Amino acid sequence: MIWRSSLLVVLILVGACRGREEVAAPAPLQVTEISEYAHPESLIEAGELLAIQDHEHVRIIDFRERAAFEQEHIPNALPMWRSDIEDGAHHVPGMMASKPEMEKKLSDLGLSASDTLILYDDQSGVNAARLWWVLRTYGFNKVRLLNGGLQSWKNAQGPLSAATETRPANR
Repeated sequence: MIWRSSLLVVLILVGACRGREEVAAPAPLQVTEISEYAHPESLIEAGELLAIQDHEHVRIIDFRERAAFEQEHIPNALPMWRSDIEDGAHHVPGMMASKPEMEKKLSDLGLSASDTLILYDDQSGVNAARLWWVLRTYGFNKVRLLNGGLQSWKNAQGPLSAATETRPANR
């Protein structure tokens, strides 16, 4: 009896395999080389920042934890971290602060609407991109990410500092 059941299973499997067409493998994806970024106005290279870092309306924001900022940062950079852009009153952690809250935070740092904000972190832009997104969401259009973050600045032999710049709040 067992051998009949086994034979029946084998016949069913063989029958199921017959008449099947072979499926061709998908064609390999064509990879095209991108020669430029889609939105180069959103990025700034370390060499460009070296040339303009002392301009009156260029402000640099170090978007890392305070301990990392205090160790080393780009001279005259202002410290910010995730908690600075979150709505602390919201019941869900990590929600972005409202536009008036962001305006107040930027004003408290001494930043104005005429400033170009250069953002960087030490995670290849992962964290700074969140701040960039929040600012762009609320209509702050003069915001750029340092391409490659702090490491690209170091590679360009940009100076580092441990001093903290204080600026009067804009009221």
